Amino acid sequence: MVLKHSLTLLSVIITLNLTAQTELIVPIQPDFYENMEATNFIFSKPTTIWSHYIDVELDDLNTTDVFNLRFHNEDYNVSFDRKEIRSANNYSWFGTNTDGDGSIIITVLNGDEQAILTKGSEIYRILTTAKGYQAIVHIDQSQYPPEACFTDGHLIPGVQKNTPNQGHQKQTNHIQQALASGCTINGLVLYTPAAEAAMKGTGDPMLTDVKNAIQLAVDRTNLAFRLSEITNYNPIELVMISQLNFIEGGSAGVDIVRFKDSTFVQNLRNQYNADFCILITDDVYGNCGIAYVGASNNFAYGMVPYDCMIENLSFAHEFGHLFGADHDVDSSPLTTAGYAHGYIDTVGRWRTILGYPTPCTLNGFNCTRVAYYSNPDVNYIDGRPMGTAARENNARECRENYDNLAQFQHPVNTFLLTNTTYNNNNLYTTILAKQSITSSGSVIVQDSSTLILKAGQRIRLNNGFSTKSKANGHYGIETIEDCP
Repeated sequence: MVLKHSLTLLSVIITLNLTAQTELIVPIQPDFYENMEATNFIFSKPTTIWSHYIDVELDDLNTTDVFNLRFHNEDYNVSFDRKEIRSANNYSWFGTNTDGDGSIIITVLNGDEQAILTKGSEIYRILTTAKGYQAIVHIDQSQYPPEACFTDGHLIPGVQKNTPNQGHQKQTNHIQQALASGCTINGLVLYTPAAEAAMKGTGDPMLTDVKNAIQLAVDRTNLAFRLSEITNYNPIELVMISQLNFIEGGSAGVDIVRFKDSTFVQNLRNQYNADFCILITDDVYGNCGIAYVGASNNFAYGMVPYDCMIENLSFAHEFGHLFGADHDVDSSPLTTAGYAHGYIDTVGRWRTILGYPTPCTLNGFNCTRVAYYSNPDVNYIDGRPMGTAARENNARECRENYDNLAQFQHPVNTFLLTNTTYNNNNLYTTILAKQSITSSGSVIVQDSSTLILKAGQRIRLNNGFSTKSKANGHYGIETIEDCP
């Protein structure tokens, strides 16, 4: 795999071969009144079916490779897949249900623990309250509105179709292996102050950190690419998660243009070599997201409300649009390619990431959106194929347009890091240069922030550069080159 940069210092993939089993999730009964505000916040969401408090035994994650999950009416085992470490208090843990009917992703950022679990067609979310308790929430996915990528059959605000991909030749035979090599796609994900506040609730009853939630949304999207056999590696490499001083208006179609045309955002994207940029917003639009379909470099933008990005897979939905992946054939498709549609299985009552709920709800039932892009060569857990060769193969569309996105931005030769403060609004920042990185003036990496510097020849940190005791700095010399 050719990487624009390596996460060797940040991402440690650990494989354990032990056979012991221990409890990872167990139910508890905390003080009712102590958590009343958090409980009320959780049940105020229309997507909440039920919620219970649990203990998540993070200290045992490195002790074995099989874990028991016990909550509500569930009691099943998961096996350890991998752990991706960004710092001691910032990592992601991945597991697969031993019955093969789902998965779990846990993300940790300081004291905030979040997770997404699937068990068959059931979806569960783990959140941390301000009092430090973990709550597991059973999600009713049918309560999410569809994404608003189209109006009257047309993309808002205009279609930008890719030119044919030169790196991965199109094939007349739809059967194609997952891409085993290629560049990662650098992502810049920003969030609004309103989204950050909304995740915590009025009076901050929840500890939920929007930056940790964004990481979870990206982790789930990367996993979907692997499960769908688009790539056998994580496609998205985050170069920055940061707050953007952006106030949501009343129209997603208007706001995505404001976001795309922002000089500040464009400069930030160029500075950190981001191939695409997504804004996490408050839930004010009445839909679950918007993005340009088949994006060119100047249109590689999308927006996703905070409460849709993980449980409803709306981050993965909008990311797929950037490749040209289209909705299901019955839901106002753009028909970017005859085979580029999402898939709906009304017999199994599930739909892939680009599938809309409407064809199912019109028949009086819900079809769960599952963490797969349509692919006729991949079967769902019920043994049914997840697409057709002629019309429903999002995986092929993403493979064939993969290099287009990966080549939108390239590292600079030299980078001058000047008069900058990296604070708690930035989860982490990655700076790459083919030759050198040099600091100038006051550059401060504050507590709870991570700064990654990678250069091909030299990194020079002059007087005025400082890293606080609880900050994370990773600086290294390695080969940095353009995506071929």
